[in-house]
Amino acid sequence: MYTRITSGLLLFAVFIILLNGALLGLPRTSDAEVTTSLDVMSEVPEQIPRTEALIWGRVIDARSRWSDGRIVTDYTIQAIETLDTLKSTALVVTVDGGRMGNLGMVASHTPHLWVGEEVFLYLTRFKGTWRVWGGPRGHYLVDRGWAVREADGWTLSLRALLRQTATVYGIRVPRQVWERISSPTGPPPTFPAPENFVYTGLHWPGDNPMGEVYRVNTAGIPGDVSPSGFTNAVLAAAGTWSVVGCSRFTFPYGGSTGSPPGSFDGVNSVGWMALPQGVLGRTTYWYSTSTGIVVEADTGFNTAYAWATGSSVPANRFDLQSVALHEFGHWLVLGHDTDARAVMYAYIGPGVIKRRLYTTDIAGICYIYPSSDSTPTPTPTFTPV
Repeated sequence: MYTRITSGLLLFAVFIILLNGALLGLPRTSDAEVTTSLDVMSEVPEQIPRTEALIWGRVIDARSRWSDGRIVTDYTIQAIETLDTLKSTALVVTVDGGRMGNLGMVASHTPHLWVGEEVFLYLTRFKGTWRVWGGPRGHYLVDRGWAVREADGWTLSLRALLRQTATVYGIRVPRQVWERISSPTGPPPTFPAPENFVYTGLHWPGDNPMGEVYRVNTAGIPGDVSPSGFTNAVLAAAGTWSVVGCSRFTFPYGGSTGSPPGSFDGVNSVGWMALPQGVLGRTTYWYSTSTGIVVEADTGFNTAYAWATGSSVPANRFDLQSVALHEFGHWLVLGHDTDARAVMYAYIGPGVIKRRLYTTDIAGICYIYPSSDSTPTPTPTFTPV
């Protein structure tokens, strides 16, 4: 999935936090997420998003539940400091995904929280719940005076992060808060960097890995996209993954559907939906927790953004086929790649066309779904589900 910024909400899929998008007056985006700079980020205030709330605290509880046909997990955060943007000392942050009985659900470009973790979170409101702005981009792991961003491993001292955040938000940090922050000790914590490609460990069954068709839903389509343009962009993206020589995976098209994307209803649907700020598209898939077999996948594109479906893409619009190609990679159960040349890289900018698979994308699909006459050798990096 991809991300961007708007009236204090900057997002998600994926890195100057969209400085180029900001110049165009765009919000930011992730899975197909909007881009910030591809360069290593330095400690500058521009890296700090302006969101609705902040919290520095510890995750003390996690509970999954059903909500609108999907599984979400509510994480309770006990505040160490709310920095005057929240009045409560504890709040619940909702993340798409989780497990209920023998069924698990994964949503692309969502933060990975765990009980006991100390965090610094940038928050936004979405449909009455607190969400982490930009998914992994709004989630910092705090450890021994260091702060590490989940999205890309950008590391700085917690003191520097707080100082920059206070400047951007125009808040005064009390002396007792500064005194609570220890100087960094030891080497900073790091998130493991994937080698070659990222595979979550789940998979579709059978000789025809998809095992069933996908369908397109044009309901709610934005006015700047025609139904035929949308369908053709989706078909082209699916076709690109279906003709990789070393893989047997195919995306069989099953026509139109009235089933909305994002709900567990037995239909693999691709359509339009409201998504949090900064997220261009989001893929959700369900799987058996006992077998690891994927049983359904959906993709929704954010109706709040400007899209293009032609051979050229204006500088203020996002290429639908490129984003669809990325999202279908999640259907294969590939995660985000750290190589900016890969389709599975988490971010894309407006005006960018990315319709060809990179070597790591091909390595991923051929490892998980090899053709009968190929013997792929790359070693995948597994990520937690």
